[in-house]
Amino acid sequence: MKVLVTGGSGFLGLALCRALLAQGHQVSSLQRGYSLQLEHLGVKQVLGALHDKNKVLEALHDQDAIL
Repeated sequence: MKVLVTGGSGFLGLALCRALLAQGHQVSSLQRGYSLQLEHLGVKQVLGALHDKNKVLEALHDQDAIL
């Protein structure tokens, strides 16, 4: 399943990303700043904020779920 995590570089978001990856999901993250930790995990990163409609739509493209 393709899952988008909002705020994937934060404390809880990073834990969610790790858990989802361990379960075999493809994980993307929408966040304000780039994360080396997410890069090393193989998480696709979309840089932006929730109030930016275009970035949210870009991040949501082709996703099955959002957390």
